[in-house]
Parts: sequence; C-alpha cells; structure tokens
Amino acid sequence: MDDFDRSFLSMNFAALVALEIPRAQELFPSEKRLAAAIEEAGEVAKQLLEMDPDSPDDWNELVKECVQAAAMFGRIAIEGDPTLGVHRPPFPSHPINAQSILEE
Repeated sequence: MDDFDRSFLSMNFAALVALEIPRAQELFPSEKRLAAAIEEAGEVAKQLLEMDPDSPDDWNELVKECVQAAAMFGRIAIEGDPTLGVHRPPFPSHPINAQSILEE
C-alpha cells in the first residue's frame, strides 16, 4: 500500500468517526463514556481474534468496530466522563490545540 492509499484510507476512517460521534451521542447518551469506550475496544479485540483476514466482510466488521471505539474515545476527548468527575467546560474556554497535539 502506498502513501496515497494510506492517506485516503485514513481520511475516510476519520470521516466515519466524525459521523459516528453525533450518532453515538444520540443513541447512547449515557455518562459512562469510559466504560463504553473500553467495551468497544473489547469488540475490536474480539473481531481481530475471530476474523478471517481474507474476508472482506470481516474487514468491514473490524472497521465498524474500530470506528465505534474511536467515536467513544472521541466523545471522552470532547465531553469528558461525568461519572469520573471529568467535565469539559463549554467552548471556547478550553479549546483543543491541534498544533500542540500534532507536535507530540
């Protein structure tokens, strides 16, 4: 796979995660976000352990599980997890500094 293919797949994955976050907020408004993210990460592990690497359907299922896990971790980054006493104040008081994140 060349760099273009990797970039294209990365952008598509990021777009799927961006679309999944509001869907997850609507479907699962629970404040137990870390627990939900860990559960989704377990689904990724389960799929990896059980999948046939030659099966396109299994790859699609893996991507779906990864998108759902990434969306839940994204919710934690965006919203915090009130069950742990971590609430993100409303924007713009605590903006996300993308440059500092990408420099690490």
